[in-house]
Amino acid sequence: MKPILFNTPMVRALLENRKTTTRRVIKPEPEFYIGDWEIVGRNPDQILTDGWGNSLKPVYQVGDILYVRETWCEFPKGRYHFKADYGTERDEEFFQAVSDVKWHPSIHMPHEATRIFLRVVSVKPERLQNTKYFEFLSEGLPYRQFERDLRTDFIVLWDGTIKDSDRDKYSWNANPWVWVIEFERIENQEAADA
Repeated sequence: MKPILFNTPMVRALLENRKTTTRRVIKPEPEFYIGDWEIVGRNPDQILTDGWGNSLKPVYQVGDILYVRETWCEFPKGRYHFKADYGTERDEEFFQAVSDVKWHPSIHMPHEATRIFLRVVSVKPERLQNTKYFEFLSEGLPYRQFERDLRTDFIVLWDGTIKDSDRDKYSWNANPWVWVIEFERIENQEAADA
């Protein structure tokens, strides 16, 4: 089981079953693409190279179980609450009773607080700007009638996750190589049995 971080809007999209894909930058950035992606899952070591003969493995492999780390708090001790639930019917009683919540970043969420589990069903490399209309929707963005609007929403979302110091390498305009990771939500017990 491996952790994966999502920001609050993307956790909401997961809970609403709108998000089934995520893109993660390939590091180090490969200089060129070698081979046909059809070999994924059978021999993931021979897909990409960094240009120096070093093969690059996907961060997550097909079949991996991921546990989602999200912004959280604990109150009282042993009872976890999640920022993605704020303003929804989930956990409404808690948010009405507590006005000043100290949120903890997702990176520090304890494993036992996990409520969302995912199974990786597909992994492929792609240039970021090759993302298509239906893929923007699978990233959890709200439906928009026109592709250009959805594309703009995705660019804002993507660039919002990139540190200023990395914009020249990983922003939308830089068009980095990314792992396109498709997943399905699974139940807690199914994750525990895996």
